[in-house]
Amino acid sequence: MHSCENDRGTPGSGHVEWDKVFDALREIHYQGAVVIESFGFAIKEIAAAACIWHDLAASPEAIAWDGLKFLRAQA
Repeated sequence: MHSCENDRGTPGSGHVEWDKVFDALREIHYQGAVVIESFGFAIKEIAAAACIWHDLAASPEAIAWDGLKFLRAQA
């Protein structure tokens, strides 16, 4: 499952109702991977296509580590 916030930022930093998402995954006994799908501003073509006009975090690593911490807490 690809996870990201409503603004493509770090999971847990926006408006996605993660309790409901993870309740649904538990209900269907999902055992697969949950990955973070985010975009940055550095690659202008991707940023334009995804309507990203500013960086969503201090670094890609921050999205990864903060997102991982949040997602693990949901398990």
